[in-house]
Amino acid sequence: MKHLLLTLLGTALAGIVCAQEPTEKAPIVLKTYAEYGYNNTWEHFGHIAVGGYFPINTYFDLQAGIDLCTANSYAIDGRATVRFPLRVGQLALENRLLYRAIVCSRTHEACAALSLGYSMDYFAISIGAFSRFYSVMPTEHHIQTADYIVEPFNLLWNIEGYVRRESDFWNLGLRISNFDDFQIERFNEPIFTLIGRYNPTDKIRLFAEVYCKPSGMLHGAANFYNAGARIGLNYIFKTRKL
Repeated sequence: MKHLLLTLLGTALAGIVCAQEPTEKAPIVLKTYAEYGYNNTWEHFGHIAVGGYFPINTYFDLQAGIDLCTANSYAIDGRATVRFPLRVGQLALENRLLYRAIVCSRTHEACAALSLGYSMDYFAISIGAFSRFYSVMPTEHHIQTADYIVEPFNLLWNIEGYVRRESDFWNLGLRISNFDDFQIERFNEPIFTLIGRYNPTDKIRLFAEVYCKPSGMLHGAANFYNAGARIGLNYIFKTRKL
């Protein structure tokens, strides 16, 4: 985890150094959505999430978000990304920090991730690694600090495809990945997500997603574990020169 944290700092510094002459406007975007889910453990639950996308310059941007769940769990996510435009598409080196408090089971976790991805209008792919730290929350009758588990290394991956260009006013896509906005799973626990997007105006982008997370993938027992749907919007509320 220490190496990933150091990489996060290095990438952030590299992005700030990459400032260029003002050439174009970049949007600052607010993202919010509501989600309904069902799983075999907690049955019905809901989420409310809010996040933001903040470009620093042509090559570097920051993202942050918070998620509140009715199953008594909470998450905070932060990302720093350095982008490298290509003749077709772009490369992106992304660092991510994720903290989740699963109060209902008195545990919490922290993840640090690093990934390299390529994206274009119809297709995106990324691969990387992450470290995770689990711990039991201290309580009035249990204050030991030795109850923890460390996953020093695991794979991070994402594949997604779309039927139309990113600039079109509507789009449909499919994403298969072992991570989402506020969760990171082991490499053999994929999340399958159908994506729909519609832009009624230049400032508003509506989206809807339906996802399913089987359990036991690659172990011969891929049974249903978690499914849900979310609906929300991205609002472009400010533009500025880079």
